[in-house]
Formats: sequence, structure tokens, C-alpha cells
Amino acid sequence: MGFTLPFEPWMRGAMKTEMKSVLLTSVKPLENLISQAATEKIWHQFLAGKISWSRPWALYVLKRWVDKNIS
Repeated sequence: MGFTLPFEPWMRGAMKTEMKSVLLTSVKPLENLISQAATEKIWHQFLAGKISWSRPWALYVLKRWVDKNIS
């Protein structure tokens, strides 16, 4: 049986500063592909409890990967 890691509590707690920093900072190679305003909206919707952790997490992983491997 599988299990889910506690992403939501991490993202609201220990990782919150890191998540916010990455999601609220534009990444040059993504500027024409992903709206920074939409990314910020997703982060704020997550903080307000309106969407699950998976959407901001996917954006976080993408932005970190691009920043590390393409920028």
C-alpha cells in the first residue's frame, strides 16, 4: 500500500518561505509560457484553502528545475 507525503503541511509550514520565494519570482525562460500573475494567484488560492497543494507544488518543481537546468 502506498502513502502520500505530507506536502500540504510542509508547504504551509517549514517550506512556506521557500515556496513563496520561488513562486513569486519570475523565471526568465518561462516568462512567455506561464503567466507570473496566474502563478501568484495559484499560490494565494492555496494559502486560502481554495485549491489543493498539487498545483502550486507542480509550479514550484517546474520553476526550480528550469532555474537550475536552463537559466
